[in-house]
Amino acid sequence: MFWMIQRHGFRWPSMKRNYIEMAKGCRKCQKIGPITRALAMELNPVTQRWPFKSWALDIIGEMRPHSSKGDAYILVATDYFTKWVEAKAYQ
Repeated sequence: MFWMIQRHGFRWPSMKRNYIEMAKGCRKCQKIGPITRALAMELNPVTQRWPFKSWALDIIGEMRPHSSKGDAYILVATDYFTKWVEAKAYQ
């Protein structure tokens, strides 16, 4: 969730710590607890000055079943400025 929020252009100083605390919470409370509708801090977009300066890289996998070519992983690269996405499958 941390990386997904950053990819959409938002960041706040205690972001990573907030998600770690949330992940450590009680599963029962997470499933049936009240929905929090307000954030503790204001969100600030992460802006870049020019295209292709900063990229986000994600590895997806291992996927089961594998593709017909035997690929089990996908490498995804996203440019922060243009939101350009490139993806490539790997064994």
